[in-house]
Amino acid sequence: MAAVGALFTAGAGAAVAEPAPTPGPVSFHSRPDFNTFGIVHVGGGIWDSGIDSSKVWSNYFHGGKCHGSFARGRTFVRDWNVPAGQWSKASAEMSVSEANEVAWANSC
Repeated sequence: MAAVGALFTAGAGAAVAEPAPTPGPVSFHSRPDFNTFGIVHVGGGIWDSGIDSSKVWSNYFHGGKCHGSFARGRTFVRDWNVPAGQWSKASAEMSVSEANEVAWANSC
């Protein structure tokens, strides 16, 4: 089973890493003036994710495992089955009417 990570927001511009990876995506609820992002070490890799006034993104790096990430805004973008040692990169246009979601996985 793939480990899926989460980033929890603590207000605009602040992010706190979850102590242990938990299955499930993260939802960002957007406003035009809302920005949040974070770079955290999770699942044995590095996760760069966030949202700004135009896009939502999820980029994940793992040095030893096949892995992937996704971003869902107005569209769904997935970069999966990425070899160890390379970044998975997913970026989608931010949705103003729906929740925006991001996730990472450290297996394929």
